[in-house]
Amino acid sequence: RNRAPARYDTSVDVLRVNPGRIDRPIVFEVRRLKDGASFTLATVEAVQDGKLVFHASVSFHAAEPDPGNLRRAAAAAGPEGLTSEGEFVASLGAIGVTNGAYDPAFFGQLIERRSAHWPHPTDPGPGEALKSIWCRLRGSLGDAPPLLHQAIIGYISDLSLVQTAFRPRGVGALHPAVRTATLSHAMWFHAPLLADGWF
Repeated sequence: RNRAPARYDTSVDVLRVNPGRIDRPIVFEVRRLKDGASFTLATVEAVQDGKLVFHASVSFHAAEPDPGNLRRAAAAAGPEGLTSEGEFVASLGAIGVTNGAYDPAFFGQLIERRSAHWPHPTDPGPGEALKSIWCRLRGSLGDAPPLLHQAIIGYISDLSLVQTAFRPRGVGALHPAVRTATLSHAMWFHAPLLADGWF
């Protein structure tokens, strides 16, 4: 029984255990811990080649109307006219040696990201641990269920978390001396959001 598409208040807490490969099959094992009238709680384990890749705890709550008193994020300028990640990287020319943790060209084929302040990927200099980025999936998801949109948005959000945290240190997440990993990543979705529209 899958009631998830009708639910939009979602919490996801992911713990990465081992690296996964996109060119190998992954088996997902789901255990429902609670399946009530308003709340559903489950664990998800991803196993690849007999190794645990990640463990996630997910919860869903039945959709409710917005009470109107939720604190909203400060409004930011829209994505129109902002520099895309691809344009920024192209303007740099040769970046030089990186740690290979992230390939902007690869992700740029899948995801469009725009910002007014792109930091240099290896040597940006010190700055505030703040970053505003507009994102959207390239292409349309059609009538995909809300949970697929949430999963993609969660994935996309992970691309900038470490980069933002490194800003005060003055080094980029792609600096050759930097080794990073996101072992725990939690998000809450309180309203519907489309991965193939600007967010």
